[in-house]
Formats: sequence, structure tokens, C-alpha cells
Amino acid sequence: SESTGRAVVVVPPESSDRLLAMCSDRGLPAQFTGLVDGSDSLEFTGLFTASLAELREAHESTLPRLFG
Repeated sequence: SESTGRAVVVVPPESSDRLLAMCSDRGLPAQFTGLVDGSDSLEFTGLFTASLAELREAHESTLPRLFG
């Protein structure tokens, strides 16, 4: 989840090295997480691949499931 301590930042593939360098220069921890390539899934590099439908369901069902 995103919180005040974390954020997901999406940039074009050609800008990922620049973003990581900018974070490093400022002492901010950052890491490449995955790739959105126009398909219907997101690859979390070295971990797993999830379809956008699965991610949407997880995102949209969390609060209703917790709070009814």
C-alpha cells in the first residue's frame, strides 16, 4: 500500500535511471519495482506478474471488505 512513507512513481522507461539518480542524490531510498508495457499486466521484477484486473480488484475491495 501507499502511505506517507511510500509512493509509487510511474515514469517512462527511458527516465527510470534519471529518477533513481535524483532520489539517490537527495538521500531518498528508491528502487525499480516493475514495468508497465501496455499489456494487461504488471511485472514486479523478480517477484511476480499480476493482471491489471487482479490489482484493480485488490485496490477497490480493501476498504469495503474491512469496513463493510
